[in-house]
Amino acid sequence: MFFLESLWLNENHISHIDGLSNCKSLKHLYLSNNEIKKLQGLDNLTELEVFWICENQIRALENLDNLQQLRQFWVSGNQIETIKNGLDKLVSLTDLNLAGNKICSFKEILNLTRLPKLEILSFYDPHYGDNPICLLGNYQVNFLNKENKLYLLLTDLCLVSFVEYYSIGHFMGFREC
Repeated sequence: MFFLESLWLNENHISHIDGLSNCKSLKHLYLSNNEIKKLQGLDNLTELEVFWICENQIRALENLDNLQQLRQFWVSGNQIETIKNGLDKLVSLTDLNLAGNKICSFKEILNLTRLPKLEILSFYDPHYGDNPICLLGNYQVNFLNKENKLYLLLTDLCLVSFVEYYSIGHFMGFREC
């Protein structure tokens, strides 16, 4: 399995991530709709670029430090309440989908400002639902004022669909649905 680049294990009743230590060439990993409670067993996946682990039972963003090539991380439909510093080492991350979790604090959103390449961020997705923070007024604006590198923020489809920043505090376009 040394040359395996893509692995789809959706809907397989998997409860633990293990057995992937020899998949050093793996670039795409899909583990959605399983029973996984903890992010683990990912240490050797240093080439991983796309990781979908939606609709599991993940509670914490942890054990991701070696995934520095990761560009797309979808962890929607889980039980995540806090972000803390769990994503800090994901320096290549451009697309993050956190929809359908339990994030409810502005403080948690501010942790995402440490992701230097983040361009697409989802707290709401029609398939996975939203986070409690989506119910707070102006949470999109509070975050966008702090992070000038964010280009697309997906929240409620009728609230914000596209924001384009070109420098701190200045945005080129704001379009509502």
